[in-house]
Amino acid sequence: MLLGAIGSGQTPFRQRLPTVDAAYAKTHTVYLADRVVVMSRRPGTIREVIDVKSVRDRDGWDALTRIEDVMDQASFVHLRTHIWKLLREQQGADAH
Repeated sequence: MLLGAIGSGQTPFRQRLPTVDAAYAKTHTVYLADRVVVMSRRPGTIREVIDVKSVRDRDGWDALTRIEDVMDQASFVHLRTHIWKLLREQQGADAH
């Protein structure tokens, strides 16, 4: 399960409000969240907290004018892939 903590502030693409978004769409989670919390299934414990905001700020995602440009960034792809792997590892562990 993913919990994307949406921060406050404003960007060209969206206005972020303080909230928590439970999502299975990894791309949207990485794009919208300041932090992503990946949780285990059973028992529900925090597996990892991923700081997306620091990567967004470092790589200047908010300066890009199109969402496709953000999604083409190597750092974006890396975060999305990392989340997929965390979730897939858990799925494999549940099968055993």
